[in-house]
Amino acid sequence: MTKKISLFYAWGSTNAGDHALTLGAISLVRLVEPEAQISVVTRYSVDEPEHAITQQKLYDFDSRLTVVASPFRGSNDSTFSRIRRVFSGGFQSSLALLAPSLSRFLFRNNPAYKAMIESDWSLQNGGNLYYWNSHRKSLSRLAAFALPLKIAMSAGKKAGLLPQTVGKLEDRTGRWFAKFIATTNFVLFRDSSSRTNLTAATNKQTAMDTCPDLVYFLTSSGEHCKIEEIKAPEEFIAITLRDESLGDYGVADYEEDKAATRARILDLFPQALTEIKKQCPLPIVIVVQVKRDAEISELLRKDLLERGFDVSIVECYDPVSLINFYANAKILIAMRLHSQIFALNSGTPSVALWRERLGTKIPSMMSDLDCADYCLNFDKTTGEDLTKTIDKLIQNSDEVSKKCDRLLSERKQKTLDFLGAHFK
Repeated sequence: MTKKISLFYAWGSTNAGDHALTLGAISLVRLVEPEAQISVVTRYSVDEPEHAITQQKLYDFDSRLTVVASPFRGSNDSTFSRIRRVFSGGFQSSLALLAPSLSRFLFRNNPAYKAMIESDWSLQNGGNLYYWNSHRKSLSRLAAFALPLKIAMSAGKKAGLLPQTVGKLEDRTGRWFAKFIATTNFVLFRDSSSRTNLTAATNKQTAMDTCPDLVYFLTSSGEHCKIEEIKAPEEFIAITLRDESLGDYGVADYEEDKAATRARILDLFPQALTEIKKQCPLPIVIVVQVKRDAEISELLRKDLLERGFDVSIVECYDPVSLINFYANAKILIAMRLHSQIFALNSGTPSVALWRERLGTKIPSMMSDLDCADYCLNFDKTTGEDLTKTIDKLIQNSDEVSKKCDRLLSERKQKTLDFLGAHFK
């Protein structure tokens, strides 16, 4: 019997990593249930043009999908639309958590609710989602993520969470959400520290497993893939930057923090790369896969040009094209998690730079891949430390690539077995 599976939410396509999460989720479901009827609910309302754009990109990837808008209304176009968005989200989420049966009745004709209620399985898309602690708090965010799972379970349907990063869930609200998450049929984590965070917040248990990020299930082959050709040198060192923190969580002065981040990038990278250039004079390609990183990428490019580097910028938001692109890179120096994953899908290893307030998703993934030696704290490392780490990875790139490929292959198969057993 054909399975009906709904996926909440598709994050859009201006951030290649977020877009790739949805494509990876679809790919994973297709590997386990090739003929499944998959409904994808985007994060955008019918009032936002981004919904139509995201919908078309998803149809380009898999024409068999059903794609519908977010259950909420409103947009950021006007004051009225913003008020409508806040009211719609707050009312629907609160009602879903407190009286899900009434919520199902009132919104029974909403396409997103139909997807929740009529599917055999409702799945929460993977990503960096569940937090409630001193660094990151957003009750509306948690409630919006919980809504489809709560509605589906109240209708007697099954619900699960695809590979998540779960931050610390503290105090009464955090523990409540931890218990709620644990009432689903299964929870998958994309790093071991996330599993620790959830189990520390609740004694309630559900089926759990730690598995690779969804993007690892996305390949650069298949009839649905439209590959954009990206011009690049035959061999190069790739760089991805992160210009700002995730939203404004934990940042007292956002603009001040952004300026400090840029200053740090423009100090650290030239220091390290100047030394690397003496030993390995490969061209450098700075990759923009998130639109807001374009400005700092251009600033670094100009700085390196003035220092005599062969450096260029590639701007691309298509995950499949980026996977192919990284195949020619010697190594990647990354501040973005999904750039590392795109590169590893092509066999290219990376040096990772992470920030404590953004959570432990990067160091935890690197540790799980036995690559902790190539992971540095962006705010604490020195130019000398970064130089040594880059040099070490260049020398050991083939060995590290083979090790990561072996570990990922084993974990991906484990994930397929886990989901296959639950979907029976």
